[in-house]
Amino acid sequence: MFRVSVRSQLERATVMGLMRAPLGVREALSVPSRTTAGVALDDQVRLVLGLQKRAKLPRWQDLPLDAARRGFTRTARALAPSSPEIDTRDLALDTPGATLRARLYRPFASDGPSPVLVYFHGGGFVLGDIESHDPVCSMFALTAGCNVLSVEYRLSPEHKFPTPVEDAVGAFRAIVARAEGFGIDKARMAVGGDSAGGYLAAQVAIRTKLAGDAVRPMYQVLIYPAADLTMTAASLRENGDGLLLEYPTMEWFLAQFLDASADRRSGDVSPLHRSLEELRGVAPAHVQTAGFDPLRDEGVALADRLKEAGVAVEHKQYASLVHGYLNIAGVVLAGVAPYYDAGAALKRAFRGPKKKG
Repeated sequence: MFRVSVRSQLERATVMGLMRAPLGVREALSVPSRTTAGVALDDQVRLVLGLQKRAKLPRWQDLPLDAARRGFTRTARALAPSSPEIDTRDLALDTPGATLRARLYRPFASDGPSPVLVYFHGGGFVLGDIESHDPVCSMFALTAGCNVLSVEYRLSPEHKFPTPVEDAVGAFRAIVARAEGFGIDKARMAVGGDSAGGYLAAQVAIRTKLAGDAVRPMYQVLIYPAADLTMTAASLRENGDGLLLEYPTMEWFLAQFLDASADRRSGDVSPLHRSLEELRGVAPAHVQTAGFDPLRDEGVALADRLKEAGVAVEHKQYASLVHGYLNIAGVVLAGVAPYYDAGAALKRAFRGPKKKG
């Protein structure tokens, strides 16, 4: 199990201390206030952004790849929410392309098969692993009261599209095949993920439906998902500078993930561009977006597109938050509610519709 470094603990303690500093000190350290659609950026987010700016941290694309990956995992954990330790078990999933690392979280003991959220981490298809999102998965296990199985798919640029997508689909099928040994109820399997992981979760739901799999996801949890890789949404320009995720970094991520010849307007590459017929019948979804997120508009558009295809969708927008709020919820209090909202949605999905009479 990955251990949080002393440096990460000190970073977290420093930020938490400054969150309690006098208002004048906090304002002096924060980035200026800004608004979108009449809503102001969360004050605690402003302070995190101000501290990040003062630290003059290099952008991920300006670091050697190994250093960027180590740094992403460290920072993702440094400001993540703390949760009580729960039972975990590291696994290996055999897929057609590779054997993938995975981690199973069990928040409680169960005598029979239990529901599961199969989770794919964010990181632009380039960064992240099961360690970077260990706190995230622990929180979802606790708030949803279900097992979570976190999958470590292969990253770009070593493994470009469609490999990460194929890994995600292959991992889901491998979990189905071993469901009994994992104590999983095949009738209550959801998929989820944040950012690039949300993209992968949506791809699993769509591709298993199109392939006619006997067991496919019965629910999706898509947290600020990437959905349209054409990079044409208005929110990319509106929120592409000065926040946790910036436009040049997104361009770099996609340059690692996609070959130059990839057709970004095809449904195969961009889930938002799937036809209504292809989307009809995929799993119901809980979609979260953030008001100050470059990916906001494509997440909203994906929720609307799924609804147009007849899919039941619950969409929640956190107007004052930024992309990556799951990973900073340890110091930004407004980032905690989305965990509980997603957990409540999963509980409802796993219970099924209420019986009449």
